[in-house]
Amino acid sequence: MNIRRSGLVFVALVNLGLSSSAFLPPTNLTVEYLTNPLGIDVIQPRFGWNVSVSNPAVDRGQAQSAFQILVTLVASNTLAWDSGVVSSNTSAHVAYNGSALARDELYRWTVQVWDSTGAPSGLSVPATFSTSIASSPAVWIGGLNQLRKEIALPNKQIARASAFASGLGCYELRINGQKVGDNIIDPGFTVYTQRTLYSTFDVTDLLLPNASNAFGALIGNCKYGYLNVWCAAGPDKCRTFWLHVSIKFADGTSLALVTDLTWKVAQGPIVYDSLYNGEQYDARLEQPGWDQAHFNDSAWQQAVAMSPSVGALRSQLFPPIKIVQEFTAVSVTQPKPGVFVFDFGQNFAGFTKLNAVTGPAGTLVALMHGEVLNTDGTVDNTYAPCPPYGGINCANQNDTYTLKGAGVESYQPRFTYHGFRYVQLTGFPSTPTAATLTAKAVRSSVSQAAFFNFPTGYLNKLQSAIF
Repeated sequence: MNIRRSGLVFVALVNLGLSSSAFLPPTNLTVEYLTNPLGIDVIQPRFGWNVSVSNPAVDRGQAQSAFQILVTLVASNTLAWDSGVVSSNTSAHVAYNGSALARDELYRWTVQVWDSTGAPSGLSVPATFSTSIASSPAVWIGGLNQLRKEIALPNKQIARASAFASGLGCYELRINGQKVGDNIIDPGFTVYTQRTLYSTFDVTDLLLPNASNAFGALIGNCKYGYLNVWCAAGPDKCRTFWLHVSIKFADGTSLALVTDLTWKVAQGPIVYDSLYNGEQYDARLEQPGWDQAHFNDSAWQQAVAMSPSVGALRSQLFPPIKIVQEFTAVSVTQPKPGVFVFDFGQNFAGFTKLNAVTGPAGTLVALMHGEVLNTDGTVDNTYAPCPPYGGINCANQNDTYTLKGAGVESYQPRFTYHGFRYVQLTGFPSTPTAATLTAKAVRSSVSQAAFFNFPTGYLNKLQSAIF
């Protein structure tokens, strides 16, 4: 059953009703085990899909007997690969075997399967994947932890724009005042001397033709700058950022924005960050509009070239860390004057957002996270002692926020996370309520494939702490 036929023929056969398959059209299409991934840098990416029967009571025991994959280059609407009808029960790890994939392009693909009687299913709903860039003139830059650059785009329709971004140890990319994507603590941790990852984002809708566009980034230490393991030169010598933005216009022209020494840098409001120990944020150092066009950055410094000891840059082809769940405190107690303890009901990894606080400029609000309580009801985090460098940099799962004194303020950490159930709030300028803090659980954004429900609550709580 290795006859090659065009996808058009199969569509015609299915639509004419010449066969009746036990299978529904394939679902859950993946490339490199991801749904509609961006920035694939694998020469022969692997395809996968799920098959299901239309009538489980009648079609029990059915098996896939063959498949056909069609891959199309979207820009030219040309067929890049027609696998033909392949006699196989395989629905995973199917390697691409068409013409060489073009770099920085979007592809669309569908798959059709045959049941054990030889009857074809319908075509799947199309899925997509994009490829990565082949190389880039972008350089690693740094100097301080807040970076920006503006470029004017021509008066042309933007067909597609992709951002390929990396930071050591982590970064937040912003375009025209908006955060790009919902990844956090990105990119993923690697043995940096062997490889460093970059993430790919579709930023088409964030860019403005015939206008000035602002690109900004915040960079943190995360794993790369933690405890001097990978970089011992100090925060401003370790933190670094890399970016390549590819912009393609409808008329076939293109341009690229990359990190180079024309970028500007400044000290941002994050005055200290440690992946495990905490973050210190001074809102008085905020510069409103810094990530938007027409901001006056004349007082900012020129970016400096960085030379991190890293291996090859590779695309991050696994689910990134994201916020996956939010919690409101189940109780708030006051074990001592001015000390408030929030109980979120279960242990998890994440951080807390400080909501709707008002007070004088310079007011220091502290959030100490812990898994257990002392006998007096305060939070005990001595089980996680400070690293040996100690001193004022010893945050010990303690985030701090210094108010700027301008209306209602809020704060959410960017470059840290904690293991906790309890949060001890001090320095708050009024009496807090349960709504004062929102706890946010973070983890790799893998989907939950199954769950269990036991009569006793302990195993269910363990499952809840994981997912």
